[in-house]
Amino acid sequence: MPHLTIETSRRVRLPSDPKRFFTDLFVALEQLGHFKAADCKGRVHQASHYAVGEGADREFVHATFAILEGRPPEVRAAAAELILSRLSSGFESVIPCDRSVEVREMERAPYRKVSGI
Repeated sequence: MPHLTIETSRRVRLPSDPKRFFTDLFVALEQLGHFKAADCKGRVHQASHYAVGEGADREFVHATFAILEGRPPEVRAAAAELILSRLSSGFESVIPCDRSVEVREMERAPYRKVSGI
């Protein structure tokens, strides 16, 4: 925990070194003081079937940052801004591209995790 899931349309170029992209981003998130880089998990999914608007010729990159509840709104906003800036520099598109971030809080009570089995 936390989990960062990035979804892109198929014509968006992924970072040349995705592992480095995530590692650098996790370290930057840790500097906000509310996340541990070692606890972060990241993944990218490229959609092969999708639509944007009414057939507009543009692409998308969307990140969902799932964190346990309880962090102040300003921390969640700072995380969203940081992730959005990294999406803009790390995922390139030769045509117009919408980039967005959702910071989603998960309830602590029903969350379960087992490590290192």
